[in-house]
Amino acid sequence: MRSAYARPVTLLRRLSTGLRRRLRRLLVRRVLGSAFATVSGTEPVRDHVQAFVTIYGVKPTAEQLETLVETVGSADPADPVGAWRRIVAAFDHHHAPTPFTIRFRPTDIAEVGVDGATLVIDTADLSVSQPIAEGTYEPHLVAFVRSFLQPGMTFVDVGANVGLYSILAAGLVGPLGRVVSVEPNSENCRLLLTSVARNRYDQIELHPVACGPARGHAVIRTALGSNGGFITGADDAVLDPTAMVVAVAQLDELVSGPVDLIKVDVEGAEALVFDGAERILSDLRPTVISEFSPEMLHRVSGIEALDYLQGWIDRRYTIHHCRRRTQELVPVPDPAAFLASYGSDLRIEDLVMRPQ
Repeated sequence: MRSAYARPVTLLRRLSTGLRRRLRRLLVRRVLGSAFATVSGTEPVRDHVQAFVTIYGVKPTAEQLETLVETVGSADPADPVGAWRRIVAAFDHHHAPTPFTIRFRPTDIAEVGVDGATLVIDTADLSVSQPIAEGTYEPHLVAFVRSFLQPGMTFVDVGANVGLYSILAAGLVGPLGRVVSVEPNSENCRLLLTSVARNRYDQIELHPVACGPARGHAVIRTALGSNGGFITGADDAVLDPTAMVVAVAQLDELVSGPVDLIKVDVEGAEALVFDGAERILSDLRPTVISEFSPEMLHRVSGIEALDYLQGWIDRRYTIHHCRRRTQELVPVPDPAAFLASYGSDLRIEDLVMRPQ
């Protein structure tokens, strides 16, 4: 039996953004007024609110309740585990930490096509899997990878997440090429390995570790859905209820032989990854894709954005901004000027570094 809010939520997705927002507010006000009362037609949503209280220890705010209505309100009442998974996946663990996590089951996954291959995704993951399924996930980088990789090449995917780029690259480099996937989140690794098995790919090797400047360990947390990153700051970070302790290895240790393209998307730890890849960068001279966020680089890697960019120039690389809308590669000859017009430190972009 579907939730009484299944139909309103489905209709909301078909309406304009403004009208959708107004209708959501009406739904939220209705549920706020009766979330813990016995009101006909609100039992499923009330159950989700009570689940939220159990998971996070507090009642949801109006904004959080809106998320519950929109993303969880249509969950199957006969599958409370699925509803709980959607709740845990829907809220940023940095702002709403919880010790609860529910691993995916065979019924929680779906398949999407990637250039004729199969990618297995988690249906509760709103941050990466849903945009992939909708075809809206990083089209600018997908286009660049498609244009760059050729049969027989080697691609290194650091922060592979659910495996979009690894599966895409495996098809592009073919059976004579190689894909090295690095991903510390075990749930993401389960999805990636399932995709590898369903495609019968032999050219993908998975390393379920994080990368850094030296061998050791790190404390990471999932952030939203399949996304995650290092927990920085306090010495007692390991006590964070979202914490996972993972092994750390240098990329130089993990990868041997030629490397043509490296993609690194690790939520601000990019500088740490490249500190452990100096042999690859100096001897093999691959092209590099790097996520770029001044705020995250400072917070996680402990490096200023200008120093990070200057480091690539010192390595004799040219820097290019891969623009999201146009998919153009725009040269960045002057990092200081680029940052002066960058805007908010919270802005996240993607850079492509090419060896000179």
